[in-house]
Amino acid sequence: MAKPSPVPRLTDIIEAIELIRSEMAGVTLQAFEPDRRKRWLVERGIEIISEARGFPCSWPANVFHRV
Repeated sequence: MAKPSPVPRLTDIIEAIELIRSEMAGVTLQAFEPDRRKRWLVERGIEIISEARGFPCSWPANVFHRV
């Protein structure tokens, strides 16, 4: 059986980071704190990144450094 490709997970991570960065560009902490929509977006983005990072043990530990 072929080893699973890290590409889909890495794509999820990159897309989540890009969305967070684009939505948060220029937003101050004072503007962020009361904005439930922005907080939810950042929290969900972090969840996606955390879930996608849960790579199988068969992947080399430095796989993320090769992207």
